[in-house]
Amino acid sequence: MNTIKIIFLIVVFCSCNGQKNIDIGKNSNDLLEESNSNQNLLTILKDIEEINRVGDRIVSLQGEELDYDVELKKVASTEQLIGLTNHKNPAVRCYAFKALSENHSDIVFQVLLNHLNDTLNVHVVNGCIGKNQKVSESFIETISNKTETDMYKLDKTERKTLDSILNSKSNPIKNQ
Repeated sequence: MNTIKIIFLIVVFCSCNGQKNIDIGKNSNDLLEESNSNQNLLTILKDIEEINRVGDRIVSLQGEELDYDVELKKVASTEQLIGLTNHKNPAVRCYAFKALSENHSDIVFQVLLNHLNDTLNVHVVNGCIGKNQKVSESFIETISNKTETDMYKLDKTERKTLDSILNSKSNPIKNQ
């Protein structure tokens, strides 16, 4: 078990080598205060919070069909998206993570690892079928989707690391 922990730590530290130093624990409210001039971002966040579900092409409060991850990518910086993965609303977290994944951000795997203990439920809609799932499961599903070609994909080392965490007895998803 200690060997797995050591390997995990080495992989995490090596995968962070050369990345920008972005505080992934930064509170999303701090980032919003920094961007109060960005009314579009605030409007999108309010919409997501009120609809409070995740899916492709959700009907907005204004009656338009929107891909909220695409809308977030248009108005939010990478740092803001990372901060929004810590938002109080689980749907906002999921859309922000999906937007980061679509940007192929080099910090996606690190954000995923930090959210493996995120057991808040989010309602996910796919067509006319809906289900509740943990935010952490939604994050994993986002980057494991083989049909999405423009999405960040785990490399072999990241997949092996994630698999070893999920298959361990201390699996944060299974044990919550």
